[in-house]
Amino acid sequence: MTKALLIVEDDPGLQSQMRWCFNDDVEVHMASDRESAISSLRRHEPKVVTLDLGLPPDPGGSAEGFKILEEILQLAPATKVIVITGREENENAVRAIGMGATDFFQKPLDAEILNFIVERAFKVAQLETENVKLKFTDDGIDMLAKISAEVNSSVENIGARRLHTIIEKVLDDISFNATDRAGETITVDQKYVQDNLGNLVKDTDLSKFIL
Repeated sequence: MTKALLIVEDDPGLQSQMRWCFNDDVEVHMASDRESAISSLRRHEPKVVTLDLGLPPDPGGSAEGFKILEEILQLAPATKVIVITGREENENAVRAIGMGATDFFQKPLDAEILNFIVERAFKVAQLETENVKLKFTDDGIDMLAKISAEVNSSVENIGARRLHTIIEKVLDDISFNATDRAGETITVDQKYVQDNLGNLVKDTDLSKFIL
């Protein structure tokens, strides 16, 4: 699968920073407004899009970003959209997820965490091309958070990265067996997380999972 990524961001400085967050195996395309974003979507067919909600002509708000999100999902429903919001814009993040966005990232930019989130989206997209669908339940997400907190209490505090890395491990395990599970919907619930990650907190060398 070609790892084409579309970054929709109107700030030239952030565009430059975000471009260098990713390895050479990610084909990065840039857009700064709705017109260029939709044009790039049609031309390059990216599997993943990062979308800053604050775009012209409403850079201080989120209306334009939500319009673009809606249009992207109408034109290419399988696209994994990661919305980018300000630190205090939790309501916008929840609204975007409700509209169909895959994930969200809150500023300020942390290259390592953003890379994790984008790579996870690529892996979910890959699983779907192999006709494997994922469903995360509320209790599954809660268990992921609980295990990440327990891991974090045993090693140096590395903040949000711990949760994204643990989710990476879940997706790696699923991806490894994807060809044998074509057509299935895999539900990542509390039991699934406990069965697959329960021993993680007991490991004496936890750093190998999260560093």
